[in-house]
Amino acid sequence: MTSQTADEVWLTMTDKGHGMSRAVFAQAVDPFFTTRTTSGGTGLGLSMVYGFAKQSGGDIHIDSQPGDGTTVRLIFPRSILPEATTTPPTPLRNALLVEDDDADLTLAKTGLESARYRLAPVQSFTVAKDTITEGQPFDLLLPDLHLDHGQRSIDLVASFVAHNPDAIVILASGRFHDTNHFDWGPARLVDKPMTPQKLTRALQQLSSLERLSDVVQGKRPAPHRPFNAPRCRFVRSRRDAGG
Repeated sequence: MTSQTADEVWLTMTDKGHGMSRAVFAQAVDPFFTTRTTSGGTGLGLSMVYGFAKQSGGDIHIDSQPGDGTTVRLIFPRSILPEATTTPPTPLRNALLVEDDDADLTLAKTGLESARYRLAPVQSFTVAKDTITEGQPFDLLLPDLHLDHGQRSIDLVASFVAHNPDAIVILASGRFHDTNHFDWGPARLVDKPMTPQKLTRALQQLSSLERLSDVVQGKRPAPHRPFNAPRCRFVRSRRDAGG
């Protein structure tokens, strides 16, 4: 039987056996004391119960009379737990994922979804460019640096930043050794394969950066970049400049 007061919880057990004599009662919770002679009792039962009650900040009360059975009451301090509070989940953020390789697309989707990003996955430069210019707001651009037909996602970044000035950019590639002529300070580079662990690390480091638009426009210096990856800055050619 279980009952409780304002400060205690009682667990009470009663039998209708022979009860205990005064001599037996005096040793009932002593280690290795037993009245059994044939069943191989260890004499540790009540001793262990007593120890458990004491270690829990409680006590044990035994009431027994010869011929009138025994009542054992375990008394524990009542624990009042604070009301459970639930932390609201991190709001979903929007990510534009540009990747033309199916396997890399799947890996990146896994990492971004675990970071609570709502994805807009596209597999071509043209579709990515149209998606950006349509004006849908994004918090992250994650493109493969080298896309189909020789097009480079670095050419998407300026347009993306113009439409999403508070967003962050992560560039992914398996060929960063070919990009030494680029330098885009605030963007982070992730080597392929884009494992969830790599993406998580890059997102954590980017979360403390200044606004990307301010860095691009020269209002603030580019932050220190993690990893030992090359920096990326788009260098205009004379043809681009009209020369």
